[in-house]
Amino acid sequence: MTVSPGRRPTVRCFPSADRAFAAVVQRELATMEDTSAADAPDALEARLQQRYPTARVSPQDPLASFTGEAAVWYVYRRDSPDLASEPDTAPADAASTGSAEGEEPAPRQARPVYSTAAVSSMLGVPISILVAWDQQDGYVRPETTAGGVRLYSRDHLEDLLTVKRLTTAAATPDEIRAALGAERSRRRTGPFGSGRTGRRMLVLLAEHDPYAAEMSEYFLRTEGYDVDVAFSTVEAETRATAQPPDVAVVELLISGGAGAELCARLKAQTGGRIVAVSTLDFEEAALRSGADAFLRKPLDPLELVSTIKDLLGESALLRPAVVT
Repeated sequence: MTVSPGRRPTVRCFPSADRAFAAVVQRELATMEDTSAADAPDALEARLQQRYPTARVSPQDPLASFTGEAAVWYVYRRDSPDLASEPDTAPADAASTGSAEGEEPAPRQARPVYSTAAVSSMLGVPISILVAWDQQDGYVRPETTAGGVRLYSRDHLEDLLTVKRLTTAAATPDEIRAALGAERSRRRTGPFGSGRTGRRMLVLLAEHDPYAAEMSEYFLRTEGYDVDVAFSTVEAETRATAQPPDVAVVELLISGGAGAELCARLKAQTGGRIVAVSTLDFEEAALRSGADAFLRKPLDPLELVSTIKDLLGESALLRPAVVT
């Protein structure tokens, strides 16, 4: 049996903003011939990985769908590339992707930058002091545009908070610079990196909803985590075996409601932290199964990130204060 136009699966790609990737997926699927239905997902994955090494094709678990669809494939890539630097990702012609000539490229996923006025308001520090900490003291040097506009990143905000706290405590300039050096060294291993190995923390998302997975993955990556995604209990355990996660976020309704059992198995298998999530009131069942925390859907991205930080001992609430 071949993958003919009449028998093609429903393909759901994400990140959904990466339209070039979706176009390549559809083009590769359209050219597949003499491929059995059983081998087709692996064959498509192999083709995609020639261009996108992190691409994966994951058929939906039959228990996760009650719509009667014959086949649903999730096609995704773990990285969040800078599309402008991706080689040869543009479609061969606009008609093949439904894109009009002159259409703007998909937006890049980037961390925010803040204006001087916004930083002054957030920190409660006059703009003149911020400028002095840059030009006179050299504590925090934001990027400056050609037009002279200062652009502060989130890392700059963390540094400025350190400078403000130590300045208020009457620390010397040398003490402030030493504290900034320690903070920046910590960030170089990833915002939540392990001091023992220098690697970035890995979060496994075991989800049945690709859109929820995409949103959670985006926010976790912007916070410095590596993220792996699985759409069934079998895939989640396979991924955890290949690379044990530091934290697993498990949707309790995955694979027809097998999330609680997955929490217990992942806890025994990896010893990592488990966050159970659901639209239903399953707090007690989740915690009894071995989950360390429970979050009710729809998820607030900040709550998800804060919960993971808390479990890893990396939240502002739990992080030991710097002794000066």
